[in-house]
Amino acid sequence: MQQAGLAIPPEWVMYGNYAREFGQQALNHLFSCPQRPTAVFAASDYLVLGLLDGLRANGLQAPAALSLVGFDDANYTDLTHPRISTIRQPARELGHTAVSIMLRLLNDETDIPMETRLPVEWIGRDSIGFVNSVPK
Repeated sequence: MQQAGLAIPPEWVMYGNYAREFGQQALNHLFSCPQRPTAVFAASDYLVLGLLDGLRANGLQAPAALSLVGFDDANYTDLTHPRISTIRQPARELGHTAVSIMLRLLNDETDIPMETRLPVEWIGRDSIGFVNSVPK
């Protein structure tokens, strides 16, 4: 958003837990703000389920009322209505990398990288206003 020159109101940035109920609470909070967001990026697809619950409880639907994007590409994201747009992370490679680093630590290796980044993939579905569009 900063790269696009858009301000991020501090009340839009929320921290909580990964419970579905938190997603619904987040929606209620965001809709009580003086300026409502038009889109939400949630730290997990499970939180998006709660956001969808909150929209339905208010008689609204995504993406007409709010575009939603999750993270993980959980196995149910293609089964919801609307289907959840998400960022897919390579879960198997993530686990393999973690175990490899742990084994290197246990073997007292010293050349272990302090940070490892794995590629993610955009999965555009129906929960956003412009499906399959992503800024470059």
